[in-house]
Amino acid sequence: MKKTILIVLSFVLLSGTLLVHADTVSKESTESGIEFTQKKLIGTPRDPRDPSQPFQGKYGIIQTFEDDNEQNHSQATQKNPKLLSWNEETDFGLAHVPADLSFGVIGDAQGVSVYRSKGNAAFYEDDNYFLQMMDNRDTPSTGWHISVQLQDKISSVSGSHKVEGAMLWFPKGESRNELNQDSAAVDTTNFETFSGYVTDMTPLEVWRTKGSAEKRGKAVSSYMWAANEMELHIPDNAELLNERYSFSMLWTAAVSPEM
Repeated sequence: MKKTILIVLSFVLLSGTLLVHADTVSKESTESGIEFTQKKLIGTPRDPRDPSQPFQGKYGIIQTFEDDNEQNHSQATQKNPKLLSWNEETDFGLAHVPADLSFGVIGDAQGVSVYRSKGNAAFYEDDNYFLQMMDNRDTPSTGWHISVQLQDKISSVSGSHKVEGAMLWFPKGESRNELNQDSAAVDTTNFETFSGYVTDMTPLEVWRTKGSAEKRGKAVSSYMWAANEMELHIPDNAELLNERYSFSMLWTAAVSPEM
């Protein structure tokens, strides 16, 4: 299962701010040599702090994700927030990835402009970003990992300029699973999480199952990280044009052997 976020950046050179809008498209890939017993479901929104519980929205429990499309992006506001997803009927895959990323300049170090992420309450991402993963395959089909990558270089809308050397820093997040006795507790027994840099050449594995527990990573799991701890690093010599830029983030959920 792969999900791609298209990030559109507006470089406002005078104010030094990045305005980022993310659209998500989804595509599935089948793992070779693996047969799944289909228990396909449309994932329902869960509380990333306790995935056994429904997602509590501003005006009550949210029963379903809204489609991640241009109309819903434009209509989402802090007063009328939307929880978006290209959620599909599946027995294995990501039901939710971040819908919107915004960055503001925080400084310049060693020839690199550093932009720190900041959350957007219009998409319930003011404090945290989160992933929601579903694994309804039959046991003993266990073990998976999630990776993220810049699918291409940051490029101007006109296509005349591509930014070389850009990197995106991901902090380490927290994992939880709805089947745990204390489903609100951070689970370090059945999951590993990782921080690191992502480029268009180098993916980063951010989250994976581990161990030998029969139900590790089964049903619904959540992965959450602070919305203000991601960093976008762009070389000062990038010679940015005064126009919009974009890049795509590819999230991949894949079957993997346990470490």
